[in-house]
Parts: sequence; C-alpha cells; structure tokens
Amino acid sequence: MKATIAILLLGTLGTLTAGAKAPITLGASPAPSTITIPSHHGTVEVPLPTKDDEDKAVPEDEEDPYFLLSEQADKAIADGRYDDAEARIMEAVSMRPNSPSNLLLLSNLGMVYAYTDRDSMALTTFDHILRQAPAMRTVVGHRARVLLKMGRLQDAYKGYGNLLELDSLSTEGRFYHGMIALMARDVATAERDFGILAATEPEGESTAMAMGTLLTEQSRYREALPYVRRMVKAEPDVPNYALLAHTLIALEEYSEAGSTIAEALERYPSARELYLERAALHRALYELDAAAADERTARRLR
Repeated sequence: MKATIAILLLGTLGTLTAGAKAPITLGASPAPSTITIPSHHGTVEVPLPTKDDEDKAVPEDEEDPYFLLSEQADKAIADGRYDDAEARIMEAVSMRPNSPSNLLLLSNLGMVYAYTDRDSMALTTFDHILRQAPAMRTVVGHRARVLLKMGRLQDAYKGYGNLLELDSLSTEGRFYHGMIALMARDVATAERDFGILAATEPEGESTAMAMGTLLTEQSRYREALPYVRRMVKAEPDVPNYALLAHTLIALEEYSEAGSTIAEALERYPSARELYLERAALHRALYELDAAAADERTARRLR
C-alpha cells in the first residue's frame, strides 16, 4: 500500500498554481542590498528596496509600463508561454528594481522555473524571496511543492510544516504534510492533519483523497468507500480506479468491483494495476485460471 500512497501523492502535483496573492511581511533582520536572481541567460543582480526609495511617478493619463509588463507576464504564464513570461518579469524588475512588488513578480518567476523543470533555479529564487519576506505563505507553499516534485520528501515535509506554522488551516499544507507522514508510517500525524482537513473542507477533493487513502491503509474499508468513490469521480485515473476496486473486493462487493474494473480497462487497457485487481477478484470468486491469466498479463505489462 505504501507504493499506492506514493502514486496517489505524486499524482496530485499536476500543474502548480502561479501568481502569488499572499500579503508580504518583511523580516526584521538586516538584509543584503542586492539579491542574485537566476535567469535563462545567466544571473541578474537586483537591488532590494531601501527606506528612502520611491517608485517613479507615472502621469495619470498614461498606463504604468511596470504593471503592463506584470499583466503580460501573467497572461503568458496562463497561456504556457514561459519564455515570454520570464522575459516580461525580468524587464519589469529591471525597470523598477526597488519596488516591493518585485517580490510577487519573483514568486511568479520561481513558478515559471518550476513549470519548465528548472527546479534548482526555482528553489534559489524562492529562498531569495523568503530571506526578505519569511512569512510570505504562497512562496513557502510553492517551495515545499517544488521539493516534493523533486522527490525530496523530508525537506518537503519540513516545508509544509513551516507553511502550517504560518497558516494552520492551509488545505495544501494539511494534505501534503499528512500524506508524507502516512508514507513514513506516522499515522498519528496523518490522522491529525486529515482530521483538520475534513473539518474545514468536508466536501473538498483533497479531503476525499486524504481520508480515502488513510482509511483504506487502516483496512477501514466501509468508512473509506464513499471517499474513494469521490476520488474516482473527481479524477478517474488508474490509481483511483485500482483503489476503488481494491476497496470493493475487500468489502465482498464483487459485482460492483467487476464493473468498476471493466470500466477502468476500457479507459486504460494497458494498466498493470487493473489486471492485478481483476486477478484478485477472480481469486475471491475461485476463478483460478482466469486469475492466473490476469497475473501473467500484469507481469508482461511491467
């Protein structure tokens, strides 16, 4: 089941949310005068804002080019034009290097790096931001998610712990912190995280996945079943179908298990996990020849 949890966990990563919306809280400790931001063409030294710096005024009858570039970057990210987004962000930062709003732009730049699998550059960018704004929750969450994407589970776990210290009701924080804990067999932490998640977002997709995974891991199949059904409805992929089939077989709901596997195989005819579940169903029904045939098929699909 540990492998199943890992598949479910990594399958939730998907597309990372771009665009930071959290308020910026600047740290009180002394800060360097510049930061070095990695870019596609090298690095850029960006001055940090000082107490005496002010943005240049823009006449009321003119559009602010800084914000125009920011909007263009947002649109480029939404359209998947990441090279254009990076260029617009760097242009805006260079135009007004002392603007506190650059922290939001740099947060988006870090996400552009994450989208394009430049994960180390993303982490470097997030670290620079957090040295200036350690309570910027969006960036703390983005950083943890990139670490998870990189497979650095212990670091991601710590990162989500940091996020929960800033926002104890963070859906993302509770979900991933709990899932990583469950993978590490820290069931008490997983139950605490998922309990809070279920109380704050009872109908959420994250709650369904968290509770469905936890309860099946504990063999509490009857309690798990409604959550696992919701998982398949929200995301009808191979791991979720396989988990639903496994749950139904454990509950001896053989007819529904068979129809679930058949439906899944129509979508995913080469999915090894589905043949293994069908083999388990055949064995439960004492159809040993059919079970052996499905097991052979699963071995071929490794």
